[in-house]
Amino acid sequence: MGRELDVVGTLSDGIRLRVVVLLQGAVLCVKCMMVALKLRQSTLSRQLSIMRRSGVLKCDRGGKHSYYSLNFSGDFGSLKKKMALAVQKELTGKEPYKSDKKRLVKLAQTDCGNDCVVPGGGKKGK
Repeated sequence: MGRELDVVGTLSDGIRLRVVVLLQGAVLCVKCMMVALKLRQSTLSRQLSIMRRSGVLKCDRGGKHSYYSLNFSGDFGSLKKKMALAVQKELTGKEPYKSDKKRLVKLAQTDCGNDCVVPGGGKKGK
């Protein structure tokens, strides 16, 4: 026991739950997540770091930017996927998750200037 507790424990924080719901089918940069979640960069980065270390998120570098998505591979991939899907199913239509998604879709229409993939908003980019 140990790593599985890291995965489960990662979802025991409100901000991290909001990130899981926001990243449903998405690949997002920190800037897009900051706007959608209305969080400061330092607050969001701290939470993303915890999620990355537990294996719940994967991070891909693209030039100056880092792009985050949910990670269902590796250790406990099935557990991570089932937990993320359950969280998304239960919370997507509730606040603040609903407003987070609305801000993300609106941002996709105005463009943050990075190559994010937003469900319902298509691929953003330069």
